[in-house]
Amino acid sequence: MEYFKKVFKWFIKTTLTVIIVFAVLFVFIAIFISKISYDQMNHDVTVKNDSFLVLNFKNGLKESPSEQININLTNLRDLSKKQLTFYEVLKSIEQAGTDEKIKGIILDLDSWKVSSVQTKEISLALKKFKESGKKIFAYSYGITKGSYLAAIFADEIIMPPTNSSDLILSGYSISLPYYKDLGDKLGISVNVIHIGDFKGFGENYAKNKMSDNLRKSYTDLLDSRLDLFAQDVADNRKIDKNDFLNRLLNGEFAYINPNEALENKLIDKTQSYNDFLNDQGINEKQLLDINNYPPKEQYTFSDSKIAVVFAEGDITMGNNGMSYGGDSIYPDKFYKIFDKIEKDEDIKAVVLRINSPGGSSLASELILQRIKNLNKTVPVVVSMGSVAASGGYYISSNADKIFLDKYSITGSIGVVSVIPNFKKLVDKIGINYEKIEKGKYTNILDLTDSVSQDDILLFRNVMQDIYTEFKDRVSTGRNINVDDLEKIAQGKVWTGDQAVANGLADEIGGIEKAIEEAANIAKIKNYNVEMFPKSKSFTEKLFDAKIETSTNIFAGIDSKELKSSLKLLDNSIKFAKKPILLMPFNVE
Repeated sequence: MEYFKKVFKWFIKTTLTVIIVFAVLFVFIAIFISKISYDQMNHDVTVKNDSFLVLNFKNGLKESPSEQININLTNLRDLSKKQLTFYEVLKSIEQAGTDEKIKGIILDLDSWKVSSVQTKEISLALKKFKESGKKIFAYSYGITKGSYLAAIFADEIIMPPTNSSDLILSGYSISLPYYKDLGDKLGISVNVIHIGDFKGFGENYAKNKMSDNLRKSYTDLLDSRLDLFAQDVADNRKIDKNDFLNRLLNGEFAYINPNEALENKLIDKTQSYNDFLNDQGINEKQLLDINNYPPKEQYTFSDSKIAVVFAEGDITMGNNGMSYGGDSIYPDKFYKIFDKIEKDEDIKAVVLRINSPGGSSLASELILQRIKNLNKTVPVVVSMGSVAASGGYYISSNADKIFLDKYSITGSIGVVSVIPNFKKLVDKIGINYEKIEKGKYTNILDLTDSVSQDDILLFRNVMQDIYTEFKDRVSTGRNINVDDLEKIAQGKVWTGDQAVANGLADEIGGIEKAIEEAANIAKIKNYNVEMFPKSKSFTEKLFDAKIETSTNIFAGIDSKELKSSLKLLDNSIKFAKKPILLMPFNVE
């Protein structure tokens, strides 16, 4: 009896201890969350006199407020750090131009992790900033082609006087893995059906080398982007474009030290960072990270508003619950946003900022139809980011006007389906599926059943209908004859200048220009800008969080080689037998 009393006391004591520990932990978590939320909402920065705004984008630059929680367990303090969105950065630079306390801007090129399109749009803001008479400096310990595109818009480019530092400017190189031989070894076969001769997504699952059409398509695209880069360098560094491009391709600017870069007029000065700051009369306290200099809300004496809606990520049929992953574009999300816009009588126009390689054909169609309905009420103008191709172009196609950057990638009008088959794999590992079926095509979605020619024909017919519908949508929206459209469709991709020339877009210009045009179409002069989706607090993100779901059942495997080998299996399941409108890879 005494034994049972001791056990009972131990149980009660242990239970109470666990409850107390969890209660205390909960209180600490609540305090931590509250502090972060309070800090984020009440972070008021004091700008010192003669401050220099430092543009630092080491974590990239998101187009819209993140809907995700990016938790770094090694440094929980990062959770409380505010990071401006791309548009907020543009407005902060604009604000700095008229801020008497801001003396200049320093571009931190070693932390310049943004796309070419974002860099070019930032450069427009920097040009306006320079009109105030303030200086822009660019400093780097190692310059790459991506960061150099930003550097050329500075008054001075400075590197340290050491041979250990380098500038690397070269042509281009991309690498796309092809998995067919691996699939043969694993017992996985993949049929990929393309509608559009240049629609290359998924061919790396069915082939062991790149097709001639895809190679030509991306060679043309990359040649165009390289030419744009050479022109930008030539214009801003006052050097001959052809000479620069020829020397670049000849490898003369690959891994050159700062003194060689100076001799070739690619930079302006070699100087240590501390000496640079001392020469400019700058101390560390005068350096202000742009993420700590949010733009102040500016309101005009007008009730009129322009809504800027950010559509960033893959296009899917629904929220995949990826609270710790990337954003996505799905119908329900944008239906709710557009419903709010339609109910607000003060919103006179909408700018849709799209940064997406595409995705689900059905989701793209549903979103497009909702945009068309919205367009009956207010003008809709599209501003394309780094990429608005395939499904990303689909949802853009019926806007009143389309703006994009010269470096933007768009087009890719075509359809693809990936049809994997694991029959040989399950046979190898000794699994036998006994089936009971009745009727043709009843097991067409079975990944362990052989794919017949009739199955492929059925998919091709469905995809052909989707491709025809895709072209009809573009033909109507862009007022291009279907026969003429076929010449620029077929999955071909285009840069901004090319898209304007062939009629897929209207004008070269960034998000600010798109907003101005939306106001012109709506015939309003004074207006306020309202962003959608709305930024969520950390607490809202946390309690809205869902467990990430993925078909990648090998995420916990440490071996890089094994992960690479099993990627075919993961992606084959992810895109299995669904008509999709998607770019094959990101050339940025």
